Amino acid sequence: MSNQARQLEIPLPPIPSNRQRMEWRESILARANHAAKETGLEFVDHEKVEVVVVFFLRDPESDDSSWPDIDNLIKDAHDALQGALGLPGKSRDDRRVIRSDKQIYRVVAEKHHHLEDGAGGRLLIRPYCKQEWPLQ
Repeated sequence: MSNQARQLEIPLPPIPSNRQRMEWRESILARANHAAKETGLEFVDHEKVEVVVVFFLRDPESDDSSWPDIDNLIKDAHDALQGALGLPGKSRDDRRVIRSDKQIYRVVAEKHHHLEDGAGGRLLIRPYCKQEWPLQ
């Protein structure tokens, strides 16, 4: 299977308030596991991956200061993929999609206005492919 075909695309649940972040992680992990099961795709331990994610924010009329910080959204998504759900007495969920977020070598993330109810975004995880960037 080519690297291009080795990717998981995961629909994200709606972005929650700060009080519901652990439930959001659980939902992301469940959706990621469903996608992995459907495709038969696994990312092996220490395999370098990249994550591309678009977060849909539901209230385009509010000012930008009420939106979640993108770094916190990214952190929650990465924690979900590695099974770090913040459960008391348990460090990692066995259903994780990647072993550790140390495997993530590239992240591309954006926030967008989105009017559709129930949509939280899209997340793509695939093998990392090194590229030359302008800052190198």
